[in-house]
Amino acid sequence: FIDQFQQLLDAEVDVALSSGGRNLGPMLLAYAGEMIAQGADADAVWAALTSTPARMLGMASNFGQINRGCSGSMILFGGNSPFDASASFQAHKPK
Repeated sequence: FIDQFQQLLDAEVDVALSSGGRNLGPMLLAYAGEMIAQGADADAVWAALTSTPARMLGMASNFGQINRGCSGSMILFGGNSPFDASASFQAHKPK
């Protein structure tokens, strides 16, 4: 998968990583961490999880970034990186 991910990025194709509508957030982050461990650029992987999907869905003005007026869930990671699958985390979902 990492090779396909990089080929798409090199071809300037927007790549979004998703859980497929299931509640697999922690597993998706672990998978993203594996991609980085295999050589994927951390910034590209983070964008594929956040800003790229928001832009693809036409929701970039309110989601996919941390700015005043944006809406989204907040996750606080206890490890060295959000891609550390062993790290504890706390989540807050806005009402």
